[in-house]
Amino acid sequence: MRNRLQLIKTLTFAALMLFSFSKANASHFMGGDITYVCIGPNQYSIVAKLFRDCNGISLGNTINVNVSSPNCNYNQSVQLSNLNGATNSYITPLCDPSQDACTNNSGVYGVEQYFYRGIVTLPPCVNGNDFVISWNTCCRNGAITTLTNSGSNWLYANLNNTLSQCNSSPAFNFEPTVYLCLGQENHFNNGVTDIDGDDLVFSLTPCLETATTPVSYVAGFSGVNPLTTSSISIDPQTGQIDLVPTALEVAVICILVEEYRSNIKIGETIRDLQFAVVDCGANDLPIMSGFNGTASTNGSTGSYSYTGCVGEEIELSLASFDAQGQPLTASQTIIMDWGIGISNASYIIDDTTSTLPSATFRWIPSAADVGTNFFTVSIKDDACIFNGISVFTYKINVQSSGLTYSPNIPTDTVVCDTSIFAIDVNQGNFGPGYQFFWSTNASDSVLSCYNCLDPIFTPIVGLGATYEIYMIYRNIGATTNCFVRDTFTVTIDNNCVTSTKTVDALVRQVSVSPNPFTTNAFLSYNLNQRSDVIIEVYDLLGKRVGMIANGMQNAGKHQIQIGEAINQVKGIYLVRLSVDGQSVTKKVLVQ
Repeated sequence: MRNRLQLIKTLTFAALMLFSFSKANASHFMGGDITYVCIGPNQYSIVAKLFRDCNGISLGNTINVNVSSPNCNYNQSVQLSNLNGATNSYITPLCDPSQDACTNNSGVYGVEQYFYRGIVTLPPCVNGNDFVISWNTCCRNGAITTLTNSGSNWLYANLNNTLSQCNSSPAFNFEPTVYLCLGQENHFNNGVTDIDGDDLVFSLTPCLETATTPVSYVAGFSGVNPLTTSSISIDPQTGQIDLVPTALEVAVICILVEEYRSNIKIGETIRDLQFAVVDCGANDLPIMSGFNGTASTNGSTGSYSYTGCVGEEIELSLASFDAQGQPLTASQTIIMDWGIGISNASYIIDDTTSTLPSATFRWIPSAADVGTNFFTVSIKDDACIFNGISVFTYKINVQSSGLTYSPNIPTDTVVCDTSIFAIDVNQGNFGPGYQFFWSTNASDSVLSCYNCLDPIFTPIVGLGATYEIYMIYRNIGATTNCFVRDTFTVTIDNNCVTSTKTVDALVRQVSVSPNPFTTNAFLSYNLNQRSDVIIEVYDLLGKRVGMIANGMQNAGKHQIQIGEAINQVKGIYLVRLSVDGQSVTKKVLVQ
């Protein structure tokens, strides 16, 4: 049962709605849009959605749209059919649908959405990038208060028939908003998508009487300022419109949708709408929080945009609030629905634990999702006479790390020895301020460092374990905060020949002298056979500071200077001698 205050306040609402939606005959038309879908070479299915006041005359079973191209010397009329009303719908959000004037002659309010479809085959024309599909009618509703006269209505969509990939226009998926609540922040979205994945840009634009003639606005109003508000905005990426109307009026608003492919504009279309600003009485519009925010009598917190990274799981929560639907009042039922979504994401609505539903969004974006992605959530109460409805749009900007790197060991490595080895990272585009973060599943320390470039791995002797080595690589000097994650598996096989015996079979008498040293020292070793020899020097942070030898060497005694590689910088170093893939490491001290 609604309270008495609400019923009294809706009197001004009812009076204005009666005035704006009961003009019969000549004033039945309330806007629409034209879109098309490519169904074959030079062939398109045209769809026109038209909105009418059910207190006026009905629309016909067919309409004729004009298709023209000056470049191709083409100008034809194409008939679209209503398909016997099979796809029409009644879109007035009444709390009692049985009182809809579209279905009940005694009803006061009613708005109907008509669908028309038809096929057009265009002539092949190399200059056919200027086709225009249009429809016009007279006249707009005489109750409109923001125009000097009712005037005509002209809807259109541009079509480029020269593209190598046949193009379909953006599509308007949501029913239009036909009323706004006075003095409240209203949120709505037309749910525009593009099946070709082209980039869309949204803006407010003057409504039209002809291709070149805008409607005649009352002084102070325009395409970008279509009604009296304290604020109005449209998101150019999503088409989300937020506004606070401050006067009771009937107005028109037109949304321009421009379509870009590879940064080149390939088309545009508009949606033309009539709506009324009404006094919603005691009913407050329901609201949604931003990501991980709150919603309450104090408003909402949290941002409606979020930046995520390729390959990283995104989990975000959303809260709702309605002054008449909160647990202490609970005089209304609140319903939340997902609208336009992101593919492969998970949307969960919890409406079981409270009269105010909440939601959770989960998604792991891929490289194909880099850029701006968005989804919508609608929330509706069951207030009378009209339901309070809000649509909120949430943007997720997906970034890639922009980082490249590769390690010198396979993802899964089996080693027979217990000699230490460095996890060399072949440097990629590290950029300024790069950081590596290493960790393992070992309870004991097996890495020489945990935030260096090339850590030294030293397995626990005799354990024969399998080690998981985890790496996170982040470029802290870049604008993106994304990172690269990797995992290595190193298994110690105790059933094969140990590394000591294997190395002894290849090289003997390995020593560094003098040790410690100040200026220079010699690495001495005796090869048992001609072998492939690599000699490297690392600091204790795992960074390779020098490559002394890399190539085939004959059997016999060898003596190599190592001081120049170290450059006489004081500290502890590791000298690694690798012979035919087997290695032995010596620790040296520079004083």
